[in-house]
Amino acid sequence: MITEAVIVAVIALVGQIIIAALSNSGIISKLDKQSEVADTKIHGEIDVIKNDISTLRQEVQKHNQIVERTYKLEKQVALNEEKIQRLEQAQAK
Repeated sequence: MITEAVIVAVIALVGQIIIAALSNSGIISKLDKQSEVADTKIHGEIDVIKNDISTLRQEVQKHNQIVERTYKLEKQVALNEEKIQRLEQAQAK
């Protein structure tokens, strides 16, 4: 027959299993909360990065517009300089 020692050992083992399960449940709950906090921080940082990218995109567009305008102005200046040279050559004759 089963002795008292075996019964006590089985009861102790069941108790240890229950304690370990409850402990693991607490650890899992704590890790889930930490994960939620980390996810919230990451999403906040992603929003900041998206905003920064949007701002940079706008600044690049403005810069590109200035470059295009400068190119057109330089082209017009070159044409005007050629016209001036031709007029000066015509006057010199």
